[in-house]
Formats: sequence, structure tokens, C-alpha cells
Amino acid sequence: MEMRTILLVDKLVEIGFTEEAFQKLHHMGENASIKSFRNYCAKVSFRPNGTNALFVKRLEHILATFLLGNFTKQETWLPLAEAVLIEIPFEGIEDEVA
Repeated sequence: MEMRTILLVDKLVEIGFTEEAFQKLHHMGENASIKSFRNYCAKVSFRPNGTNALFVKRLEHILATFLLGNFTKQETWLPLAEAVLIEIPFEGIEDEVA
């Protein structure tokens, strides 16, 4: 179980994280949802360098950026997600088997 990740997702949702920004950061894009990812986290553990572990790093980065920037508007999430992808891109990541 990825309890730390569940708490991270819950915190993001609590402060208004959008489904659109979530999908931008997730390796499955529009096929992913916050709810399904949270449920998935309750059943598995992530490999240290797998796609989900990298996705969690993106979530941590966007949360820190949002909080440190004192952002408050939902419209901020998508541009922040795009910036996070520059810092933590998809390329070069290893596929993860559930």
C-alpha cells in the first residue's frame, strides 16, 4: 500500500488540484483519474524507479510549487503541471508492471 501517496493525493485534492493537471502529469494521460489512481495506491507498492514512483515525484513537486508560490486559483494547476513536466519528464523512464 502506498499510504504516503494516498495522503499526498488527498492533500492535493483538498487544495483544489484539478483532474486536468493530474492527467497532464500522469503517464496514462486522459485514461487516468485521481480516483482510480488513489484506489490503485491502496492495493500496490511502487518500484523505486518505476513510472508511478516518478509520477509521485511530479505530484510532490507540483504541491511544493503551489504552496511555496502561495497560489490560490485552480487555473494555476495546469501551467504548473506543464512546468513540472519540464523538470521531471516522461522520457527515459522504465515501464512498471502492476
